[in-house]
Amino acid sequence: MRFGLLTRNADMKNLTLLHMRCLNLRLLAVLLAAIPSVHQSAAQVPEDFLTLEEQRAYPWQVPEPSFDVFYSMPAAVKIVPTKFVNNGGACSDSGRGAMGINRPLKDIIQVAYQKDNLRTVVTADLPAATYDYFAKLIGPSMPHEILPTDGRWAIALQQEIGRQFSITGRLERRQKDVLLLKPSQSGVHGFKISDTIPKGKDGNIKTGDYSPDGNQLFYAQPLRTLVWKLEDEFQIPIVNQTGLTDSYDFALKFSQSGDKQAKLKETKIALLDQLGLELVHSREPIEILVVDKIR
Repeated sequence: MRFGLLTRNADMKNLTLLHMRCLNLRLLAVLLAAIPSVHQSAAQVPEDFLTLEEQRAYPWQVPEPSFDVFYSMPAAVKIVPTKFVNNGGACSDSGRGAMGINRPLKDIIQVAYQKDNLRTVVTADLPAATYDYFAKLIGPSMPHEILPTDGRWAIALQQEIGRQFSITGRLERRQKDVLLLKPSQSGVHGFKISDTIPKGKDGNIKTGDYSPDGNQLFYAQPLRTLVWKLEDEFQIPIVNQTGLTDSYDFALKFSQSGDKQAKLKETKIALLDQLGLELVHSREPIEILVVDKIR
């Protein structure tokens, strides 16, 4: 009897172990089914499976970047996957840094090397994803405080691009069709050197606004601001040969309508009459950014 009882107890123990193994296998199957396949796209991966860098939010990650936000932030150099659906734009201060929201990598590269589409050639395959980025090497500042400068932020951003994406940029001189902006024979006029922060800085009148008589206004701006506007309008590189190196207050009135060639003709006349500047077609060697993979 004792032997038979022991046998039955052993059989029941084995059945219990078998039952527990079955339960464990079922539980494992449920858990495996809950884990996404490696073939799922990043958009399908639950938040728990994102990297710490992708999950983390930084205080500068706001829907719309602004200089108020930028200047108030501590020093940092970061490029992270965007947290936003809409393109928030970017802001850049060549002496202090830049930030942008939901931007393609090409834009970030151009900011880091301070080149635009007219002066950039991409030979590498860049990721289709978009990113939020921040690059500044100076600490936070109060509004209207005189800010220190540190232009090394651009090099730091270039290094971060290379570290994360194995992408680099090199500068080459290539022959391109350009417009030369140069003084006319009658001389330059209409520029007043700015030695104080204009009233328009606090929101009353800003650079790019129009006066009642239709003049576009520029306050405390270097000539490159006018050059950038003309390049954006006519999509051709402009070489500044004016010799004007200060920041100026000036105004320019020209047509905002008509086809491209008609607008260019009217703009040439306006520049000559109002500012004593000429726009001349030429073919010149200019500096081009070539974007490539790190070898």
